[in-house]
Amino acid sequence: MQQPVICITKDTLYAVKLTPNKEYWRVAWSKDTWASTISDVVSTLGTNEFYVLLTNNLPTITESTDQNNPISMYSDALKLAGCNPLSIQMIADMPENELIAKITDYLPQDESMLPISKFQVGSLEDVVEKSNSTSHLLRYSLVALAGVLIALGIWFIFGNRLLSPQLSSSMPSPSIVATSTPEPTLAPSVIAPSPVNQEYQLQIQNGSGIVGIASKLSAKLEGEGFVIKDVSNADNYSYKHSVLQTKSSVAESTKTSIQQILNDVSWENSILPETSKYDIVIIIGQASKLSN
Repeated sequence: MQQPVICITKDTLYAVKLTPNKEYWRVAWSKDTWASTISDVVSTLGTNEFYVLLTNNLPTITESTDQNNPISMYSDALKLAGCNPLSIQMIADMPENELIAKITDYLPQDESMLPISKFQVGSLEDVVEKSNSTSHLLRYSLVALAGVLIALGIWFIFGNRLLSPQLSSSMPSPSIVATSTPEPTLAPSVIAPSPVNQEYQLQIQNGSGIVGIASKLSAKLEGEGFVIKDVSNADNYSYKHSVLQTKSSVAESTKTSIQQILNDVSWENSILPETSKYDIVIIIGQASKLSN
C-alpha cells in the first residue's frame, strides 16, 4: 500500500491514508503543540514515513534552521521528531475538500528526481537506494547461512562415523518404560459476538478532536459484531459528552453495550428518523475515556 501523506497548513494538520476512500484526520496545531501533534499522527498512521505537503504562511517552529526556507525548516523539524519524510512540496492554500480530492496530484510520479536531502520536491531515490542495499545484504546473509548449514551437514555425517565405535561400546542398552497416554483436554469455548449487533449499521463521528479515537472505537465495535458503514469527523470538535442517536427499533441491550465500550461519564440520547440510512450514529465527545 502507498505511504500516507500529511499536509501542514498554518493552523491545521491533515493526515491522509491513500485508501480508495482517502480516509483522513484533521487536528489543530501550533508551535507549542508541534511535538505532541506529530507523535499522535505517527501513532495514528502506524508509520513514521510519509509524503509531506506544506502551504503558505507557516509558523516558525525552530530557531536553528533556515527560517526563510519552509522546506528546509520543516524537514529538519520532522527528522528531529523521529520521522522520515519521503518528499516535501509547497502547495497553494485551498479548501479542505479540494485538498483531499487533489492530494495525489502532488505526489512524486517517478524515481528519477533528486533526493530530499537536496530539498528537491518529490524525491523517492533515497528509498530505492535503501531497498537495493537491503536486497544485497539479504543475499549475502543467505549465502553465508547456506555455507554454515553445509558445514554442519558434513560434520554430522563424518563426525558420527568416527564417534560411533566408541559410543556403541559405552552406551547402555535401552530399556522400555511404560508410559500412560494423557487424556485429551477440551479447548476453551470462544464466545461469539452477538448476532443481534450484526443487524445494525453504524456511523461513527469524531466530535472530540482526539486523533485516531474514531478508528479505535470502530475496531472495538467490529469485534462485537457491529457493521461499521462510515467513520468520519463531526461538524465540530466541541462536543463535551458523547451523543448516541438510534432508531426506535434498536434494542436497549445494544445501546448499553455501546455505552460500556465508549466509557463516557454521561450521554446525550436522541432518536434517528426511520428514513436515516444508519441505524445508529455515535458522536464521540471529549469526556470519553476510550483514549486512555
